[in-house]
Amino acid sequence: ADFFVFPSHYEGLPGAVIEAMFAKTPIIASAIPENLECVDKTMALLHQVNNVNELAAQLIKALDDQHWKERTNRAFAYAMVHFEISKVAEQYEKLYDELLAVK
Repeated sequence: ADFFVFPSHYEGLPGAVIEAMFAKTPIIASAIPENLECVDKTMALLHQVNNVNELAAQLIKALDDQHWKERTNRAFAYAMVHFEISKVAEQYEKLYDELLAVK
């Protein structure tokens, strides 16, 4: 895809945003707290939730944005540190080990 557009109102962990980060696909997303845990304005174009005009403006901006390579590389690097599956699994294993040690 040329862009990943995610105008979500509510999310748990936005897995689709994380997939776009790993795919180095330019992201246009709502600035809800859950999305902001994954990306910031240096990685994606963000818009206020329920603001269709702002979303439309970001979509238009996306077409001419000269910083996508920087944004997508920054998002990819962040995803590698925080969401890469072996690192996430390692964190879960550590937590489980700590919980078992408490018994």
